[in-house]
Amino acid sequence: MAIGKISGPMLQSDLARQGVDLSIDSNVAYFDVANRRVGINTASTTDTLTVDGNISATQYYLGNISSVSGANVYLAPTLGGMVQIIGTNAFAIPTGNTAQEPAGVPEGSVRYNTDTSSPEFYNGTSWVTMTAAVGYQTFSGNGVGNTYPLSQSTTTGGAIVSLNGVQQTPGVAYNISSNVIVFAEIPLSTDTVDVRYITTGQPSGLTLGATPPSTSTSAGTTGQVAYDSSYVYICVATNSWIRANIQATF
Repeated sequence: MAIGKISGPMLQSDLARQGVDLSIDSNVAYFDVANRRVGINTASTTDTLTVDGNISATQYYLGNISSVSGANVYLAPTLGGMVQIIGTNAFAIPTGNTAQEPAGVPEGSVRYNTDTSSPEFYNGTSWVTMTAAVGYQTFSGNGVGNTYPLSQSTTTGGAIVSLNGVQQTPGVAYNISSNVIVFAEIPLSTDTVDVRYITTGQPSGLTLGATPPSTSTSAGTTGQVAYDSSYVYICVATNSWIRANIQATF
């Protein structure tokens, strides 16, 4: 190594050759020449660059990353540490339409859907929008029973129920289990019941190619679509299917 390649003062105590490797000032910088690696504050170079300490930079950019198995970048804090992005500007996430939703990604992956104008996450089965939605159902009492079917599954705390325009107290005036509501008092035939479903997320888009269900309660996931020679089937809720006739001509 030529002396002219190092600028500034260079003393015997600051620069020590160890075989083909080079250590500067007790491993402040360490050059593993044999393996073509560099260490900062360490001589244990396990990668191209190994740093024992914090890294600060005015701007840090990772680009053109490629490998045989993909281009994943892992941030893995240890000892209860966190990944923090500090600033007042913004953090950009991947953006694309529904047709571009990737498959086989880890559960919890996040992207922005340009078709729905909403961020979405992958729940391990499908992409789910993060935008809250409110659905509703209206029906009349029958004056006989206090149990009524609902159009979708929810919980007692996941719905707002009104009787003739008066909001009812959950857990007192009614309870909901899956897609069934049970009232504490029997609604009259003249009573109008309004149920509003509070949903924090809905699967994005439809999933084609499902096996046609044999009954309306066959196993299925919301958004699945199937068809045969007579019907088109859509799964509107977990294990709940509807179907429509196929017209030969129109």
